[in-house]
Formats: sequence, C-alpha cells, structure tokens
Amino acid sequence: DFTSLDQALAQIACGNVSGPVVLQLQPGNIQAHYQLPATNHTVRIQGAAGVVFDANPQAVNPAIFSIQAGGRWELQNLHMRRQQPGINAGPMIRLMQTDTFRLINCQLEDLSADARTANLAVEVVASSGQLLFSHNHISGFYGGLQLLQADTALKLHFEHNRIEYYRNFALNISGLHDAQIHHNKFG
Repeated sequence: DFTSLDQALAQIACGNVSGPVVLQLQPGNIQAHYQLPATNHTVRIQGAAGVVFDANPQAVNPAIFSIQAGGRWELQNLHMRRQQPGINAGPMIRLMQTDTFRLINCQLEDLSADARTANLAVEVVASSGQLLFSHNHISGFYGGLQLLQADTALKLHFEHNRIEYYRNFALNISGLHDAQIHHNKFG
C-alpha cells in the first residue's frame, strides 16, 4: 500500500514494482500533474467514486497525465476537470511515444470556456501500439481526441464514448492504418 499516488509512481519509475499493478485511489479532490514513467508491465490507475482530478490553472504543463517514452497504462473510472482557463492551454492527457494506453469509463470535462486551439481532451503524438477509448464522457473542449504524427502501426479502438459541447472537432485523426470507431455519440 502507498500513501499517495506520487509515492506509487516513484516506486514504479525506480523499477521496484513488478507484474500488473492496480493503483486504487480513494475518494477526494486531487490538484496535481503526473508524469507517468515508462514501464514494462501494465499499470492501471483506478478511481473509486468521488475521485476528482482538478487541473491547476497555474501549471506550466496543463496535462493532468503525461506519458512519454513507452509503457502500458490504463486510466479507469477517473473524473478529470478544468474549471478555469490556465496560463497555458493544452491537453488534459498527453501521450508521446506510448506503447499501449487505455482510457475506460472516465469523465473529462472543461468548464473553463477556454477557446484556444490547444485546449484538447487527449493529444497523442508519435505513438505506436494500441489505444483504447471506451465508455468515456468528454465535454466542453475545443477538440476531443487529436492524433498527430501517428505511427502507421498504431491501432485505435474508439467505442461507446460520448463527446459533446466541443468547439471545433470531436476527432482529428490522420495517418492510421487501423481505426475502429463505432457506437459513439457526438453532439
């Protein structure tokens, strides 16, 4: 057991944790930004009812979760929100060179009315592997999901999501060899 998500992520980054890992978060409001380390095994960050991540409007990096240089990460049952415009617009989740990522049953909402083009729910840059987005609610962003410089080996599964109140686009996808997009609601 860990006393904080920071402590658990530090142990994962040091390689002191092995096998599939589930980090079960207790209810509460969290105002922090996390750089998720590269990992050779699957790590799931799972929230109990009442876990809310509030984006810090003063943060230099506006992403609540940033994943760079590999790993297999899952975010499940989390509520992430931005309530006021920040000093820097940017995605709530940023994936760079990610191997496998799953976003399942999460709520991402922007209540700030920030109209800058970088105000995205999820941004994926130069990644290969597999991305799964399932049963999520994404609301209030300039753009929903943006895939940039996607590797042709990248596989996207985007299913049973609800994207609403976006100001420009729900999905901005290019360069994919395999995308399965079905049973979503846009509005």
